[in-house]
Amino acid sequence: MKPYLEAIWFQYQRDLAQARTADTRAPVVWRWLVAALLLASGALLVVLTRGYHGWFFEVNFVGSFLPDALLEHITLCGDGALAITLLVILLGRRHYRLHWAAFIATIIGAIFMNIIKREIYSPRPPKIYDVDTFHMVGPVYHWGGFPSGHTLTIFMLATLVAVCARSRSVGALAFGFAAIVGLSRIWVGLHWPVDVLIGAAMGIVIGIFSVLLAARWRHAVIWQVHLPVLLLFMAGPITLFVKVDYVEAQAFAVTMGILAIALTLWRLLRLSPTRESGDAALSGRAET
Repeated sequence: MKPYLEAIWFQYQRDLAQARTADTRAPVVWRWLVAALLLASGALLVVLTRGYHGWFFEVNFVGSFLPDALLEHITLCGDGALAITLLVILLGRRHYRLHWAAFIATIIGAIFMNIIKREIYSPRPPKIYDVDTFHMVGPVYHWGGFPSGHTLTIFMLATLVAVCARSRSVGALAFGFAAIVGLSRIWVGLHWPVDVLIGAAMGIVIGIFSVLLAARWRHAVIWQVHLPVLLLFMAGPITLFVKVDYVEAQAFAVTMGILAIALTLWRLLRLSPTRESGDAALSGRAET
């Protein structure tokens, strides 16, 4: 048993060393910055042409054609705990600097979200309109609508996945899925389109900023930092075992939590003598 644990520890230290010595040139991010600018411009256009509540009923009406259970599953993917769980499943152990980037993004996103929601405290659709006049799914909240936290979270993590994947098609899929999650916040009746557009723009910017920081702070990729970060990520799936807001998606959340924890432990404890690191995705070679 002791030789096995020593081998696991040696492999872990080797992978961290490889991550620290990988090329740390900043990735190409201008495409995502343009996307964030377009989203913010779209929000401004909605406000100028239709008002802050513009296009809500038109977009929300689309959700009435989808099963409520499906909407609950989709919209729950923007929840911080489940979103991080999905990220743990996708990234695994091959992208140690991306773990650091995700941790930075989570901290920055939480700080910005709490400050903005507390200071602005904007009303949600159920506060302005009777819930019988539009399609409403799940719990009813009245305040703290701007910006959409679920949308910010999923777009922030989609940015990290796009960098990690080193593939434009995977990046497009990540952002496409994020867009569906963002739209679901309107379909379930909890956000205005402006909330979602600004949340998406903020998520992309925070994701890019976090990736750039992680690409420069190579000294942070040491076990004293990475191991606590990894354990914190595993705590996210554990919180899913408690009741979530959307009852229909409870089993899905618990299943994803168990899968994330099992995969993380398996990846850490599995010996793999020859394995290419994915941390080069943070380098200038990533043209996603």
